[in-house]
Amino acid sequence: MSTLPSAKTIIEKAIKKNPRADLNSLHSLTYELMLNYRNSYYQSRVNDFLQQSSMRDLPNNTKELIKKELLKPISIEDKSYSNFMEEVSRRVS
Repeated sequence: MSTLPSAKTIIEKAIKKNPRADLNSLHSLTYELMLNYRNSYYQSRVNDFLQQSSMRDLPNNTKELIKKELLKPISIEDKSYSNFMEEVSRRVS
């Protein structure tokens, strides 16, 4: 499973990407990096879920459909979420 890097690591990576960035640009770069890490994290979690012994016998096309549905953006009432797992985690917390 992939883990999310620390804020320090993300900022260091953004500075390395553009060492002459002003504060607004640095903020934008770190936000983009955080979104990329978040998407990778969710994909990793779904892949781990689909590799469980109870899921191994499912046909690959069924696994792909489950993955697609779990990772697609959703809206509930007036709120938008990047995917199903984000919506669940925000409602629970």
